[in-house]
Amino acid sequence: MPESNHIIITAAAEQQAGSDTKTALTSTNTVVWSEGDSFGVLYAGSAAQEFTLASGTGTANGTFAGDLPSGYSGKTLMAVYPYSSSTSISGTTLTFSLPQTQVYTENSIGEKANPSIGVFDTDTRTVSFKNVCGVLRLAIKGSTSVQSISVADNKTTAKLWGTASASISSSTYSLSLSGGDNSVILSCGGVQLDPETATTFYIVVPVGSFSTGFTATVRTPEGNVTFSTSKDNSVKRSVIKEMPENTLGEPDPVQLEEYTVLNDLMQEYMDKASYTSLTRSQTSYFTSAGLWTKVSAQMSSHVDYPKGVTVDLGRTTQSSVRLILATDEAFQNVKRDTTLTNSETQFELISLIPGNTYWWKSVSSTTVLNSGAFKVVGQLRPIKIEGGWNGRDLGGWTGLGGHKIQYEKMYRGGSLNAITTKAKTELQQVGIKAELDFRGLYTSYNNYEGIWATSNTAHNHALGYCPIYGSQMWTRVMSDYEQNKPLTHSVQVSQLAYVIKCLKAGYPVYFHCKSGADRTGEFGFTCEAILGLSEGDMVKEYELTTFSYENCKRIISDASYFATFFEAIQGMTTSATDVTFTSLRDRCYYYLNRYFVDNSVHTGDSQIGLNASDIDWFIAEMLGITEAEAATYRPSWARDNYTWTLDELINAAHPSKCSSH
Repeated sequence: MPESNHIIITAAAEQQAGSDTKTALTSTNTVVWSEGDSFGVLYAGSAAQEFTLASGTGTANGTFAGDLPSGYSGKTLMAVYPYSSSTSISGTTLTFSLPQTQVYTENSIGEKANPSIGVFDTDTRTVSFKNVCGVLRLAIKGSTSVQSISVADNKTTAKLWGTASASISSSTYSLSLSGGDNSVILSCGGVQLDPETATTFYIVVPVGSFSTGFTATVRTPEGNVTFSTSKDNSVKRSVIKEMPENTLGEPDPVQLEEYTVLNDLMQEYMDKASYTSLTRSQTSYFTSAGLWTKVSAQMSSHVDYPKGVTVDLGRTTQSSVRLILATDEAFQNVKRDTTLTNSETQFELISLIPGNTYWWKSVSSTTVLNSGAFKVVGQLRPIKIEGGWNGRDLGGWTGLGGHKIQYEKMYRGGSLNAITTKAKTELQQVGIKAELDFRGLYTSYNNYEGIWATSNTAHNHALGYCPIYGSQMWTRVMSDYEQNKPLTHSVQVSQLAYVIKCLKAGYPVYFHCKSGADRTGEFGFTCEAILGLSEGDMVKEYELTTFSYENCKRIISDASYFATFFEAIQGMTTSATDVTFTSLRDRCYYYLNRYFVDNSVHTGDSQIGLNASDIDWFIAEMLGITEAEAATYRPSWARDNYTWTLDELINAAHPSKCSSH
């Protein structure tokens, strides 16, 4: 046959009494193939070629389609399940990765969790696989749910995962492992237990594990439950080691260290400042409690930055260490993955999200050097941006129906023009993917390319040039004139249309001007009102800019541009006879939805408004609710019959050049 042609392979799964294998188990432990299964075919020195299940789902013999590696003639071809491009053969040693984390599958082993190896017969185009691991079966009763199960070999020197080496000259392909450690994790995602009937959990482990017993830690919402055995429970190849049923007892108390990410002055403000309405005449906590004096005295130390959590990397002589941070113990939801090539032994985790429990580990190659977990408490989430200032997530505030604004959606702050390389990396780790700059000249909605500005001169270098990977950038002016005369230009309609478009694409947005105070504050004000923040919380959120490293005191009693804007909205009137206002939110909603259409403010393409359905989507996305629930917060007079698209709204307003940085 010609080399590298596309062929069909028949693959047989090994059958053995009480056995498991690569893919799924039936109720009688019969081995069957599953949809999407694939394996690699390779020889010494070649790359693995993927063969994917073409037919035979649910049977023990499947047919797989793929291309043989070039130059295979006369070579010993090996088949390895599951497929991985990193699988390799050198001499007679086959190398592949045995993962630490497996994913629970009901009444079966986890998808692609159990490796198997076989010799491919080029004449018959068949391969008979042999399993190279065994399986531990736990049967658990209880009234709670299981988030994960960690199983540790009582021999601390044992390896249950890591880089696996198998001799292809051995009929059973016995394994040796390097890297890794003595514990594996089954990620269960909240499997509900039954108090009467045991739920089975299958965990793939190397042959020979547990000769001195094991310890299992079951993580539940109420805490951890641990049980162990010291008996010889050695696992054999291709055999399920069944353990007696176990009923979960009371969980161990969860003892995680808690951290607040706020510095002391910001924490004082969040704890003690309280406002009831949005009026310029009220007294600020900064004035009444003397907080401004404390803040201004420490401004050079960046009191707008969050506090971090410092972890010990466990590093000795390793030249490269990966620090991985996740919000689940199985590290399925990774929030940060940083490679450190310098010699630092500690690392500060910053810009953390309140309410999250974090798991972290430092890894060199496949060896875990150190690990831990902690919880972040509080509400406010400042963002540390070296060379910048005043960065913060809008999440955490209480909106409509008592729902909290979601974190990781919208961020506000000051200019990014002079931020450091480290800050650019940090923004990427935080997940910001789009930018809305309120300075400079509008050029083209599709003009997202460029370089970082080197000057704060907005007229020449408006930061429509933010190289955050996968991002969209957009510069839209909100000039000082428009701040003072918000009812004569519809620019905020365009800005919110842009934010909605970005969020629909999965791009969290950072919006800013120079200081992140006035223009930024006004757009934040409009969004917060639509989302249902109380007037008191809107004041409180605005005043946080006073902590800015820019030394820009912004308290409600001194507010100028911001106060002019909200007072204009508060004093807004309409010629529409069907519209009545019962709240400041009503007025902001009308401003975005109908004001410029109803009142003939000016002619041309600025007579625009957001459809109620677009506003519904924004509310649902930001509050984590359904669009149907969001629609219940529409005013009775809301309009949803405009024909323009989001792109048309984005490009509709053409305000004048910004008059300040």
